[in-house]
Amino acid sequence: MVGANCRKASNPPSSLVAVASKAVYPGTFNPPTVAHLAIARAALEELDITQLDIPLSRTPFGKSDAGPPNFDQRLQIAKMAFSFDDRITVHGTDLKFLSDISAGYNYLIIGDDKLAQLTDLQFYRDPAEMAVKLASLPELVVVERSRVASDLPFRALSIDPSYREVSSTRVRNGETDLIAESARLTWLRYRTPRI
Repeated sequence: MVGANCRKASNPPSSLVAVASKAVYPGTFNPPTVAHLAIARAALEELDITQLDIPLSRTPFGKSDAGPPNFDQRLQIAKMAFSFDDRITVHGTDLKFLSDISAGYNYLIIGDDKLAQLTDLQFYRDPAEMAVKLASLPELVVVERSRVASDLPFRALSIDPSYREVSSTRVRNGETDLIAESARLTWLRYRTPRI
């Protein structure tokens, strides 16, 4: 309403001030799939976040080198795939522990496979290190492919069940229709050796 009775408030009431909420969704994304994009979209909708960071792990725990494309090419491809929303930032990281990657965030988005790894002692020097790392995690947001038994509290992220079986491994085994469309041709170009 415009008129003589309208005035501009100099400071909004504290209940109206939005608090920035950030989430991190780390991975290798080799390549980014339609499921990865669905997860990012669901996180933006369900978590009411102002920022979603997607750090690509240069040398992640528990994964072997999947061959080409190289790290810089994967980073370029991920930036293409996740460019659909300005709240998303893609960058590389040399950090390995999810507790280090997620420092300063409100939410850590992971798959149920990573949830199981969080409490697997083979990824830590000893139980004391595991306890310290687990205690420093932000709220866990888990994409479930199957029902997961975990002592860690987590929030389930809702995605269409048809995405539960989509994986980058399936793409690397030949199901290229599962690649995020905006990145498909570039990933295939880097993946296929030139003769």
